[in-house]
Amino acid sequence: MTDPQTADTEKFRLAYEQLPIVVSSVALTFEIAPDLSTVVRSSLRFVLRAGCSIPSGGLLLNGSSDVQLVSLAINGRTPSTQSYVVSRDGLQLA
Repeated sequence: MTDPQTADTEKFRLAYEQLPIVVSSVALTFEIAPDLSTVVRSSLRFVLRAGCSIPSGGLLLNGSSDVQLVSLAINGRTPSTQSYVVSRDGLQLA
C-alpha cells in the first residue's frame, strides 16, 4: 500500500538499490462471482540474485487493507504462522 504522505517523494537514480530477489514468473487467476466479488489466485516465483542474501527483515509484499489473505503456501507447504505477518501494508515473510 502506498503511503499518501510519501507517494510524491522524489526518488533519485543514484539512491536506487537493486533488490536481492527477482520475480521470475507470475501467474494470476481471477474468479469473478455474479455478485461481483472476486477471488484472485496468484503464484509467484522468486529467485535470489547471485551473491545476494535475503534481507534481515525478510520480504515485504506490498498489499492493501481491502485485500484479504485466504491462504498461503511456500513451495507447496503452508508456513507456520510465526514465519509471516499480515498487516494493512501487506504480507511480511520472515
